[in-house]
Amino acid sequence: MKGAVDVVLAKCTSQIGNHDEIRRLDYAARNDIKSELNSYAKNFGNRIFAYAYKDLDSNEWERQQALNNNYVDESSRIHIEEDLTFAIAFILKDPIRENVGESILNLTK
Repeated sequence: MKGAVDVVLAKCTSQIGNHDEIRRLDYAARNDIKSELNSYAKNFGNRIFAYAYKDLDSNEWERQQALNNNYVDESSRIHIEEDLTFAIAFILKDPIRENVGESILNLTK
């Protein structure tokens, strides 16, 4: 799963540690990650995305697909998108364009 940091972290119960070990992601660790990443967004005007995964072998994946309508819609994916492992966050530089202020002013007229 990839998406906004708050959304992805809310679905994670573990994280990859500094030495590739899987460790529990508790409330304090989740908030530390959010705070650090949000400081990058505020200070540099960047967009931040998080990536998390669920480790399933192929047999379990196929079993889950069969039980959950082949994941064709959002409601059938809910259970697979929980108890995830937070893997990484990445930052996209997304500076504000020069004419944004003018465009916003034109919209309010």
